[in-house]
Amino acid sequence: MKNGLDLIHELVQEHNNEINSIRESIFDRLDNVKYHYNEYINLSNVKNIEALKLAFLSDKEEYKKRIAIKANIIACIYNIHAIYDYLANLIFYCLKLEMNIDHISFFNVIKKLENTEYKRLYEILNNFKEDKECYFMYINDISNHTKHKYIIQPKANTSNRKGDFIREMYFIEFSQKGSNYEKILVDKVLTNAYNNVVILMKDIGEELYCILKNLHLKCR
Repeated sequence: MKNGLDLIHELVQEHNNEINSIRESIFDRLDNVKYHYNEYINLSNVKNIEALKLAFLSDKEEYKKRIAIKANIIACIYNIHAIYDYLANLIFYCLKLEMNIDHISFFNVIKKLENTEYKRLYEILNNFKEDKECYFMYINDISNHTKHKYIIQPKANTSNRKGDFIREMYFIEFSQKGSNYEKILVDKVLTNAYNNVVILMKDIGEELYCILKNLHLKCR
């Protein structure tokens, strides 16, 4: 994807400052996700009495650890969600879409691309949005719910597995704009959302390069 973004930069004649800032921000956000995910894993990698202590006791140190775990999980959600918006802005500037700059979003860019010559790009974005395994709607809804209503708290539990108490984190059930989400493991959401947004970045980069290359050749 980084090579694709570099190639895009070479073909775009306008809005270079904006596009450069978006490119840098996308990779910064991706690094943030990896950092916070690793912090969450390191903090939650506890067994036996430590797992029980973290799950059930409320002394000052363990309370601080629980807060750190939750903060890193929520940071992952927000950073992945931001990448969606950055990609929408990247498309807006690269293709010079006729849209109100204050209304740019992943959803609105998809609507704008529908019934245009950019059919393949529309399919990439729309398929990503509709595929439940990409967790786009989950990330979007849990992020907005947490931002505007209340935090969907990551919870901890313990299970006895081969003699070890292994703590798992999960998101509680919630509803957002008519969509109902069941209790789900944090790892499942974050891993799938991260892996699929990386693929999305690559696909968008390659398709934008093809579009811009064709436009560049026509203008020569």
